[in-house]
Amino acid sequence: MLSGAELARRCFVTPQTMNQIVAGLEARALVQRAPHPTHRRILQISLSERGRTLLVEAHRGVGAVESRMTAGAVRTRGARTRSVARRLRQRAHDRKSPSRRGVVAQLRPGSPQELG
Repeated sequence: MLSGAELARRCFVTPQTMNQIVAGLEARALVQRAPHPTHRRILQISLSERGRTLLVEAHRGVGAVESRMTAGAVRTRGARTRSVARRLRQRAHDRKSPSRRGVVAQLRPGSPQELG
């Protein structure tokens, strides 16, 4: 359970803005407010059962979107890694290949040379 002020700090909004957000969530039965056990001026905010259920569904949805967004990147990165490994293997067997130090220099991030 958190107070509205603590939620506002964590979300980088004013307490007034957080109060409006919480009021909207409370109207939709997604959160509930309860008095703090020792500080009578503080109302603690917690997720309701309905809010927890919706949060779980939202996490699943976000996970699915993240998977779709990164699927191509993982395949691309894998293809690039295999391509670099193939070129390194070819150069290792090529007598005219640059010295090992030269190959390593070509692999450094930001190096203008490519393993062509």
